[in-house]
Amino acid sequence: MRSTHLAILLFTLKLGLVVGSFKFQNLECTVHIPRIASVEECRIRAINRTQNLLNLRLHLKETISNLQVNFKILKRERGGWHPFLYSMKVDLCKFFESPNRHPLPAIMFHYVKDFTNVNHSCPFLANTYMELGAF
Repeated sequence: MRSTHLAILLFTLKLGLVVGSFKFQNLECTVHIPRIASVEECRIRAINRTQNLLNLRLHLKETISNLQVNFKILKRERGGWHPFLYSMKVDLCKFFESPNRHPLPAIMFHYVKDFTNVNHSCPFLANTYMELGAF
């Protein structure tokens, strides 16, 4: 019985019948080694009460051959914000070499790829910008 429900759920998700939405409420952009890169823009712009846009712009000062992104979903509960469902570190160089090995980042990148110029494997060259605009 349980496997039947799971099969129906997976079939429904595959067809795209499940619709959801999300809204960014907080964004932190941090570069741990400032001589390599600098954050030029990191903001959420409100369109209306239910929609907002995410803008990120990172200036690379040196060529990068190892890039890691930390991603967390947080849920507000008693006592503050706590991790919810996912807290992961993704090596972007390895991800672009074989995106199918990382299912959740691959799903996220599918939605982001039309809004960003980060679409190739390492190295990322010096004096260029990594951008995510109007997402």
